Amino acid sequence: MKINKLKRIGASLLLGAAILAQPITALAASQYKLENSVKAYYSADSARSGVDARATYGAGNYYVYKEFNGMLNITRKENQPGGWINPKDNKAQTIKPVTKTVTKAPVEKKETTNVGVKNSNGTFSLKVKTYGYMNAANAKAHAKSVNVKQPGTYYIYKEYNGMINITTAKGVPGTWINPGNVKEVKPAIPQTSSKKVTTPVVKKAPTLEKLYSLSRFKYLGLINWGGYRYTYYSQKVLPGGGLRIPGRHVNKDGYVSDGDGYIVLANSAAKGTVFPTPFGYMGKVYDRGTYGNHLDVYVD
Repeated sequence: MKINKLKRIGASLLLGAAILAQPITALAASQYKLENSVKAYYSADSARSGVDARATYGAGNYYVYKEFNGMLNITRKENQPGGWINPKDNKAQTIKPVTKTVTKAPVEKKETTNVGVKNSNGTFSLKVKTYGYMNAANAKAHAKSVNVKQPGTYYIYKEYNGMINITTAKGVPGTWINPGNVKEVKPAIPQTSSKKVTTPVVKKAPTLEKLYSLSRFKYLGLINWGGYRYTYYSQKVLPGGGLRIPGRHVNKDGYVSDGDGYIVLANSAAKGTVFPTPFGYMGKVYDRGTYGNHLDVYVD
C-alpha cells in the first residue's frame, strides 16, 4: 500500500515539474468548457501524443492556465496549474475571454462649424465675431453685411442653403450668418452690440437687433424685412394729436414710442397688435393708413 502511495506522489511531483518546465503562453482570465470526460497528462508533449495519462477530467467549466503547441493546461482554480489536455479529445470546445460591459453616458448631439456650435435645443453658440447679412444669398457670398455678430448664444430662426438666421428673440427674424466659411471681421468695421433678450416677464417691450438706424431708414425710404414692408411718416407733418398713445414720447433713436417702449405703427390690424421691426424695437399698432403687411412707422 505504501509503495503505491509513494508512486502516486511521485507521479504528481513529476506532473508539476513538467508543467513548470514548459515554454508556454498564458491566457489570462479565459474559460474553457469540457463537453465530455478527457484524459489529462503531465506535459503538453504527452497530451499531444496521447501517452502516459495521469488523470481524467470530467465535463464542466475550467480555467485555461496556459497553452503550448496547441495543447491546453486547464484547472478548476483560476491562476493555478492543472493538467494538460488535447482539445481534440473534447467534442465541442469553447474558450470565452472574460469581458466587462462599460455603459457610456449619452452624449448630446451637436454640430460644430467654423464659427460655432449648432445645439440640439434650437440654439447656436457663436464662438467668434462674424458678419451678419440681410439674406441667405448675401451670407453665402459674404456680400453687403449689415452688422457684426458678437460671440454668444442665439436662437435659430431659420436655415436655408447651409446658412443660418440667428436672433436674440425667439421666433423673431434676425440676421443671416455663414456658419462654415468665416470672413475676417476687421476692427475698422462699425459693430452693433447684441443684447441677449429673454422672454419678457413684465410689460416692457423686448429689445431686438437694430439692423437699420433711423437715418439709414429715412435714406432708403422703404425696407422689406421679415415678410413686411416698412415705411415711415413724421409727427412734424402729422402731429397725431388724436392718437391715444399712453406714455407717448420720442425715444433716444428718434421713434415715437409708448410708455412700454413699443414704437408706434400704422396698419389695418387691430389696435394693440404687436409686430417685430428691424429697428431695434417691437412695434405696436396705434394708427391707421396702411394695410396687410405694410407697416408705417411713426418718427419724430
